[in-house]
Amino acid sequence: MDIFRVVESILTKMCSVIDQDWELGGKLKNDLICIKEEMGMMNASIEQWEGNIQGPVQQQWVHQLQDLAYDIEDFIDGHRIGPQEPNHFMPRAARMIFGTDRRPQQVLDVKILKERVAILQKWQQTFGSTQAVGGAGNGSPPSGGFGGCEADEQLVGIDNAKRELLSLLSAAESQPDQQNKLKVISILGSNGIGKTTLARRVYDEGDIVEQFHRRAWVASWACEDSASLLKEIVRQLTSEEDGAQGSTSSTEQAGGAGAPNVRNLRQDVAAHLQSHRYLIVIDDLKKVKVWSDIASAFPENNKGSRVIVTTSILSIATTCAYGSWVYKMQCLQKDDSENLFWNEVFKGANRIRTPDLDRGSVTIIDKCDGLPLALVSAAKYLNCKRHALSGSECKKVGLNLGNHLASEGSFFKEIKRVLAECYDSLPDHGHRMCLLSISMFPRGHRIRRKSLLRRWLAEGLVVSQIQLNEEDAEDRFKEFIDRNIIEAVDIGNELEAKHWRVHGVMLEFISHKSISDNFITFIGNDRSTMSSNGRVLRRLSIYNRTAKDTTTAEKMEVSREVSDNTQ
Repeated sequence: MDIFRVVESILTKMCSVIDQDWELGGKLKNDLICIKEEMGMMNASIEQWEGNIQGPVQQQWVHQLQDLAYDIEDFIDGHRIGPQEPNHFMPRAARMIFGTDRRPQQVLDVKILKERVAILQKWQQTFGSTQAVGGAGNGSPPSGGFGGCEADEQLVGIDNAKRELLSLLSAAESQPDQQNKLKVISILGSNGIGKTTLARRVYDEGDIVEQFHRRAWVASWACEDSASLLKEIVRQLTSEEDGAQGSTSSTEQAGGAGAPNVRNLRQDVAAHLQSHRYLIVIDDLKKVKVWSDIASAFPENNKGSRVIVTTSILSIATTCAYGSWVYKMQCLQKDDSENLFWNEVFKGANRIRTPDLDRGSVTIIDKCDGLPLALVSAAKYLNCKRHALSGSECKKVGLNLGNHLASEGSFFKEIKRVLAECYDSLPDHGHRMCLLSISMFPRGHRIRRKSLLRRWLAEGLVVSQIQLNEEDAEDRFKEFIDRNIIEAVDIGNELEAKHWRVHGVMLEFISHKSISDNFITFIGNDRSTMSSNGRVLRRLSIYNRTAKDTTTAEKMEVSREVSDNTQ
């Protein structure tokens, strides 16, 4: 959870103040120590939650804690509390004589902060006694899984990808001795791009069914670990062998979990596959370790067998397909995006596209950025109004797409789950805050890598105890590349990317999250928040502002230190 990193940073600053400020009076110092300890206890609870917020009450509590943490930081910076020279008697005496001693005001401010801490603690105890914390933290998606997230619709533009993948399955090697070698094909692409749909179309193709005598399809998200994944493969292969029972004996003897069980399961899978040309699909693989556990279960039997792995993580795709092929799926082009969108909007209605509808849908098409699942989700929402649909209604949906992605509505449920899983699965709170900070830039903005890393460092979003901060910032940027969250848009002569961008739908998701968490306030373009809802403004992003936008910004209450991104 992002608030964890915020509070952790404030606690570090408070420790420095308590240890080094020579002018802190006894009561003031004790009060700060009390605040620090109580904030630390609340932050420990947040860490246990692992991002699982149980309803609006907890969400509001997190927002209040975040505001409190920022106000403590403002107090420290505003009163210039920090290291002072040891010989402080004369300066303090002078301030007392001339009436400029700031300690009475500091005592009052700290008293208010203590009261706010106490209120949050009581609030936490109230909902903590009635709500289970972190109850769904196993990282697995709800029933239905990510395979269903990628839409089983008759997707437009998938035919070319299908032909290319089919050619890889039956590709002839230039060297005769490589003709029948086992090959692993990784299908790589952003979440929601249609990897599962493409793999399923190929898997069910009539010629493929005839060519491969043993087949199995396993969704890795539905398996708790490597052992359960291998068991599912054995189950499917056994059912293909007309109910043969003897082949599962070693699995049954292995009993409980652990390395021996996985080893026996690998042997069982290999025994089923050794004499046949086989096709195995591992859908939505997210951990390299799982692949290392199961890879040896697929024997090299010189029969032209194939394994297909779908994943959104580049490092996993290259590891699985070492010496074979990585098939990178591309988002739909504009024409295909429009065709898919309108086909779904007008499903069940005798209507045609009009210039008014085309103009109104521009924002939706641009923000969905060729991602099939996003296009289908928005189209299904508009399909309910298909008989009286207008361009203004389409435009309204496009402008509020971020709100729809965060809503509980059924039409956007799948795309929301995909984006949330991508965000929540990042390694830690620091990575999530760095990703949120990228929403400072508007859609279509070309981000310079070094400028972004310097911004992270300047804002204190990257703090590392095991390596240089610059190296840690670079590692986080590479992590976003590896997970297909950011992508290159300009490639130079030396094959180095000059600029980068966040995919349109993910940008909408993190922009809305930044607004709801009071992480960033937007003014201008089509992302204006226009109000901080009474909360202090921390980061401000202004683009293409009007005179009205400028007036609104001037009226907002800002933090003593605010990160500004104005263009």
